[in-house]
Amino acid sequence: MRALGWVWLLACGSGDDGKQDSGETATSSTTTVADTPGFSSLAVELDACRETAVHVSWSGDEEGVSAVRYGESGALDLTTPDDAGGLDHAFTLRGLINGGTYTVQPMTILSDGTVLEGPALDVTVPFTPAELFPLVIDEDAVDADRSLVASSHILLSTLGSDASYVGVVDGGSGQFTWWITVEDPEVLATARARMSADGQAILWNDYDRDRVDDLAHIYRTNVDDCDQTTTRTLVAHHDFVEVPDGFGWLGFDYNEKLKVPGYGVLPVVADNIYEAAEGAKEGEERQIWSALSDWECPVYWVGNTMELGGFVPGYHEWTHGNSMGYDADSDAYLILMRYVNSLVKVDRSTGTTLWTMGGVCGDITNAAGAGEPFWSYPHFSHTWMGEDGLFHVLAFDNGDEYQPKASRVVEYAIDETSGIAEEVWSYPHPDGAFIRILGDARRLPNGNTLVAWTPLGVIEEVTEDLDVVWRATSSLGQTVGRMNWVPDIYAGVDGSL
Repeated sequence: MRALGWVWLLACGSGDDGKQDSGETATSSTTTVADTPGFSSLAVELDACRETAVHVSWSGDEEGVSAVRYGESGALDLTTPDDAGGLDHAFTLRGLINGGTYTVQPMTILSDGTVLEGPALDVTVPFTPAELFPLVIDEDAVDADRSLVASSHILLSTLGSDASYVGVVDGGSGQFTWWITVEDPEVLATARARMSADGQAILWNDYDRDRVDDLAHIYRTNVDDCDQTTTRTLVAHHDFVEVPDGFGWLGFDYNEKLKVPGYGVLPVVADNIYEAAEGAKEGEERQIWSALSDWECPVYWVGNTMELGGFVPGYHEWTHGNSMGYDADSDAYLILMRYVNSLVKVDRSTGTTLWTMGGVCGDITNAAGAGEPFWSYPHFSHTWMGEDGLFHVLAFDNGDEYQPKASRVVEYAIDETSGIAEEVWSYPHPDGAFIRILGDARRLPNGNTLVAWTPLGVIEEVTEDLDVVWRATSSLGQTVGRMNWVPDIYAGVDGSL
């Protein structure tokens, strides 16, 4: 939300306090026709599908550049971006706190500088569903001068015993400003939500909670209207990425009879990468890479996690891919396979394994010393090319195999030419806690890091010097999954963040 070219209008025709008297209250089915010159057929309506946004539209008598001022309880302290001008104007107000009543006022500047102010109307945004709880902000931990999250939004997924949502949370209040859920929450779950590359839609997935039936999809849901596209994602689970001509996703790779040294011939499931154009139906996907056939690492017994039915019913799971990324500069996928402690970079066009970091088959050397582990049962979270010319990886290091078990966030800088990676930053849990499942981390543009200590229900923003400058907790029974930072609810943010 912003208030750029319209800030000076706050004193124009609004009284000294910048507030407008409230008019009638709009609902999702109410259209108000204004008598004010220049604002004919003014409509203020809640979004028809999710009722998390407000549409404002009108026609003018003369061409002009327009925007909409709005705010809670008549404050009018927020402003949309300007439109391109003309006679017809349409805006969507995003980032509205659930349960809040907002005053909305359209504004137009004519070519001669004349300012036209429309009537102020009220509209109330519904509350979230009962099973979707807001985050609770720890006000004592918030440092507004150093926090980015406190004045922006977080896109995240949630998972409960009988509920699974994708939502956008206001970092200042902890309230949800947008949400959507799976069709059948007792059967389906969502694990990942991302902003689309153009910043105007939310991408999210669903799949069978029990990993029995192949029910997976990726959805592109517009934030402003009812438009949604569905892409069938064969045997998909956990994670996906948007690529220039569609989507790539983690999929299961089943082998009914695979020899595992020391354990005989077993039904084994590993991971592969599938890809398809957006909107594809089943049978239109293509396999890019398989851990069983394209990775130069022989299958081996990884430990107790590989017991029959440990995660996938009827199979011994070898790799357990849980995280995926896409590097546009090299047109390559990155896939993190937790049980084998390996981050693999795969050429998208050829399906060739470019390098492996971690695990018994790794070919990236740890600068801390040969044989030193990079991590233990991690969740890879974020990659980027640094100003140092090195490829940076930020991972949530769960620490299953450490003694004692303890979790941290760790960043490595990889020299892809020499094949050497060096740890350059880490943030251990302040109390040495062990996070058995999930966990996530995102590097923010100011150098801070957003961290989800998932099972503990805690999300933190921490500085490079390990100072906590924002903290929130989720409600009991609601697990926060993977996260993305959304700095601008109108411009959105590239899905790689």
